[in-house]
Amino acid sequence: SSLGSRQISMDKAVKMMKDEKNYIILDVRRPDEYAEGHIPGAINVPNEEIGTAEIAELPDKSQLILVYCRSGRRSKEASEKLVKLGYTNIVEFGGIQDYEGEIEDSEEYEKNFEEYFDYCLLNNLSSQLQFVSNIPYYLFPAI
Repeated sequence: SSLGSRQISMDKAVKMMKDEKNYIILDVRRPDEYAEGHIPGAINVPNEEIGTAEIAELPDKSQLILVYCRSGRRSKEASEKLVKLGYTNIVEFGGIQDYEGEIEDSEEYEKNFEEYFDYCLLNNLSSQLQFVSNIPYYLFPAI
């Protein structure tokens, strides 16, 4: 594993969440996936948005950051990019599909989605909108 990031099992991550203090749980899935259900307390910075720019939501590069996605592929990509940005304490623990604890969902799903939709349109990210067709149309009457 590269310097600055390591990979652990879901069980180990859940234990870490109980034992450690002052860490961030980072969900790197799309905003619509995050809204449908995420690990309680997790913040969402989509893998697609992690590049070379500083990340406002993650100001402390030495802080313990536990990274996950749906299956483990995007969390691996995101972790590599975070290390390149100078983060030194990245722990990647795979996908939420292996998580058996409580899940928190977003009351603001609709609002978040509409903001994201507008954001994609404004920033010409039409490729990001391909998943719109998977979402029941009645959740987003505005679209």
